[in-house]
Amino acid sequence: MTDHGGRDESSADEEATARLLRIAESRPDAPADRAARVREVVQVEWRAAARRRRLRRRVAAGVALVAAAVVVIVVRLSPVRRAVPAGPPERIASVERVEGHVVRAAEGRSRELSSAGVRLDSRIMPGDVIETGGGSRAALRLSSGASLRLDAASHVRLLSASIVELAAGAVYVDSGTDAAARGMEIRTPLGIARDVGTQFEVRIQGTSLRLMVRSGLVEVHQGARVVRTPERTELVMAAGASTNRPILPYGPDWDWAAILGPDFAIEGRTLGAFLTHISRERGWSVHYVDQDLARRASTIMLHGSIEGLEPAEALDIALATSGLEYRLVGGDLTIYPPAPSNRSQHP
Repeated sequence: MTDHGGRDESSADEEATARLLRIAESRPDAPADRAARVREVVQVEWRAAARRRRLRRRVAAGVALVAAAVVVIVVRLSPVRRAVPAGPPERIASVERVEGHVVRAAEGRSRELSSAGVRLDSRIMPGDVIETGGGSRAALRLSSGASLRLDAASHVRLLSASIVELAAGAVYVDSGTDAAARGMEIRTPLGIARDVGTQFEVRIQGTSLRLMVRSGLVEVHQGARVVRTPERTELVMAAGASTNRPILPYGPDWDWAAILGPDFAIEGRTLGAFLTHISRERGWSVHYVDQDLARRASTIMLHGSIEGLEPAEALDIALATSGLEYRLVGGDLTIYPPAPSNRSQHP
């Protein structure tokens, strides 16, 4: 209540006290000291009663305010909805090929690492670590469509379908011809390699970083420094310096990655598609002796299987069943029809 209300109640109490005193004064006089004591007791009692009434009114008003505040809080909190728990993360890669024993360290919700062997049906999730031993390798197909292949004694962590951390060893990347698979980023302690639609290898060698670009273009970032490396070029970066030299897109340096390449089922596929696949995996250039033969290659259907065969053996089977021959010199693969046989003439 207000102070004004408090003063009104005090005046009323004092008037009531005065009336009592006047009534008391109309009676025979009491001793002065007794009258003073009575007057004092009456005033004290009335004032105490008045204070109790004011206190009750204030408590009642306070309870009303608290109740109103509770209502306001309830009204404001009621629209708030609980956040829907996020679902499990989606896989970012699948295993296509395994040679030897390859280990995956899967990072779970408890943030604890548990090791497990990698199988062909293993699903790779964000944060998973893949380790290959001295005699083991692995090939992954990223959800972006790119092929990621790990050489022996490699250690990688897959952060996403386009970002891979390489701590040791080497990886080979083939982003293919699909634009969605481009933009791969290989992070290493010595620099970051970013591709622009290409085939390349990144390898850590002690305190140096080696990049071999088979096709396309790769940028290596070291802090504010950016080194652009074109196709058929090897870049070595160490101690703040870099050197580069031309390289061939085929040969022994690329064999480990080609062995891990995806299988090609020739049954019902065209000769042209097979030649495109094998030449990309091996870094070869395909040539036809004439345009007519090039057109025919896109219509010749293959049958059978080349699974487990060496590249030369696969070529032999595919071209023999197509009635054609080939010649491989360095990285140049030439396709031509068989020479006409010399038949003896009979009279």
